[in-house]
Amino acid sequence: MKRYLVIEDSPKERCRVFNHKTEIVYIAHTLDQIAYWLTSGIVFDAIILDHDLGMKQDGTDICVSFGADIVASTNFVLIWSHNPDGAERMMRLLNAAARELGTDTVVETSPFNGAIMEKVRNYLK
Repeated sequence: MKRYLVIEDSPKERCRVFNHKTEIVYIAHTLDQIAYWLTSGIVFDAIILDHDLGMKQDGTDICVSFGADIVASTNFVLIWSHNPDGAERMMRLLNAAARELGTDTVVETSPFNGAIMEKVRNYLK
């Protein structure tokens, strides 16, 4: 089974795109949950995160605070956001963290839409 960490403030709406029979979805929408899952020792097939998180911190703040943990926990990060400027900042921060750690983590951005999981699944093939 594939394992995904989703860092998102609207998980009920957005997590409908997963196939819950073949994909395990871990959801984090508070700082404590984010820290917990990123230090759990689980290697995720992908980490998917949003920029506008509906809390004091946004996705850019999360990438500043947890960037090294994010890229160390997966080989693929997808930023799904309707905020292209925020998503671009997040991508730059995560790519810098990956270079610093020497990981091969791929970071991509995409607006949230029905084809989002196709992009993830195609990468994981």
